[in-house]
Amino acid sequence: MAERRSPGGQLGNTNAVRHGWRLLWRRAMVREQDRWVTRPVEAYIAGLRSDKPNPSAGEESCIEVAALAKGCSLLILNELKQHGLTTQIDGHLALTPAGDELRRFLELELKALKILGLERRAKPLTASVDDFIEQGAEA
Repeated sequence: MAERRSPGGQLGNTNAVRHGWRLLWRRAMVREQDRWVTRPVEAYIAGLRSDKPNPSAGEESCIEVAALAKGCSLLILNELKQHGLTTQIDGHLALTPAGDELRRFLELELKALKILGLERRAKPLTASVDDFIEQGAEA
């Protein structure tokens, strides 16, 4: 009897993957003990997409860069928690290389968010200008 094939091709086929970097994060790039980082990154992506409901291809790329930088920052923070932020070299206190890389990933994330255009938004006015004038005259 012949084996039943799953619909959609062979297992492990990545030809029609929509978000390839997520697949790499899940399968190859993240060590088994660091798989916890995929959930916060997915939540971060969902939050950014809620701010930008219909992102263009460029905005989608900025979201991916920001999410990748966020994931790397979380992994670095976890390592710093285990090994410390500073090290002693020839009697001098120095920042660990991971601490310096953390700064770079945070800067990269902020740049991607600036390009994405997530600046502060003004609160919508609930009252009209005439109401403000009347309140000022009463006070």
